[in-house]
Amino acid sequence: MSGPVFNPSTREFLINPYPHYAQIMQENPAHWLDNSTLVLSTYEDVKASLSAPQLSVATIPDRIEEIAQTQDIVDASRLVEFARKSLVFTDGDDHRRLKKIMQPHFSSKRIAEFEQVLMDCADRILDELPSGEEVDLISRVAHRLSQEFLCAMFGLSHEEGRATEKLAAKIRSLLLPRSATINQLKSAVDALDKALEVFKGVSEHVDAPLLNRFRSSEGTDTGLSAQEVLMMCVMTYVAGHETSQALIANTLVCMAKEIPERFAEPITPQDARQIILETLRFEPPLQIATRTAKTAGKIGRHFVEQGRSLLLLVGAANRDEQFFELAHTFWPERPRRPHLAFGIGSHSCLGSQLAIMEAEIMLVSLLKRFEVKLQEGAASRAWRPSSAFMRSAHFLPATVVAR
Repeated sequence: MSGPVFNPSTREFLINPYPHYAQIMQENPAHWLDNSTLVLSTYEDVKASLSAPQLSVATIPDRIEEIAQTQDIVDASRLVEFARKSLVFTDGDDHRRLKKIMQPHFSSKRIAEFEQVLMDCADRILDELPSGEEVDLISRVAHRLSQEFLCAMFGLSHEEGRATEKLAAKIRSLLLPRSATINQLKSAVDALDKALEVFKGVSEHVDAPLLNRFRSSEGTDTGLSAQEVLMMCVMTYVAGHETSQALIANTLVCMAKEIPERFAEPITPQDARQIILETLRFEPPLQIATRTAKTAGKIGRHFVEQGRSLLLLVGAANRDEQFFELAHTFWPERPRRPHLAFGIGSHSCLGSQLAIMEAEIMLVSLLKRFEVKLQEGAASRAWRPSSAFMRSAHFLPATVVAR
């Protein structure tokens, strides 16, 4: 089938990918880029690929190792080790081992234990909002909760938290190794070393909830090594921080654009959760997933040779009209069908329920304490060109008035 192909390089796509997705889904829903990468956009194809055991998530560490071997990068071995020991990028026995260790720490029961910590963090953030004045809800609200919470969970000071956030931003260049420059990868190597030192420092003298949980399996036959504990801390910060920020930010912007009247009154936790779940479908933070075929075979309806890459357009699949009624409408009360924002199968997001809880607590707390009066057209200016893989709103000015 011929037609438009996936091209995330334009400013228009980065600001709003959905018209491009819609055209691809209508005219060219599955196509090859340079005969090496299969692009899939429908719900059926993306779901099948996310759960296919013959597909590997190790595309990114493989690429990092390839670059490290062919370029003069200052000792990238730790960077490769970090990628290969992450739940996000491991397959097979390595993945099962790490997931068995980590999953209990993110069970529903354990996550519920974080509720009061999150509520206290939200209150501290909202205490700083000046009633009757205009603020940016993204920088002052959405981007604060995850950082405050992770500092509390890992025993980081505010200074250490801010420093780690900057280091994590550099480490995230790993998510796009094909487009990363050599200097960016060198910077990621340096940032990883510094982040590991931060967590090593706090682990030696701080008693912190999540840090203690990770250390509880250290030294056992099937547990984490001391180095793996530190790497798990860094990856939790890198993977969890940006997506949680993005979910809260995208939820606020979806409300501002689609249901602005909901900012006028307090909101129940149940209604907040409905809005958040619809945001995950309508504006998912993770827009694209990558996979590599470990063996040749059929993936859903498509034959893929060994070694071929796949780009899975999660943002497109979540608006597939063949699966979702009124797919392009923001409809929190819609009959619930499973979105793909957190993946599916063995590689589904381990912290998904925690991210939803963070967003729910922030939204309920904000509207309990403040009426939010949006600037005219504010939602239309919320998006800036950023990453094709990660979509996060950047700016939402509003006046907040204490109730």
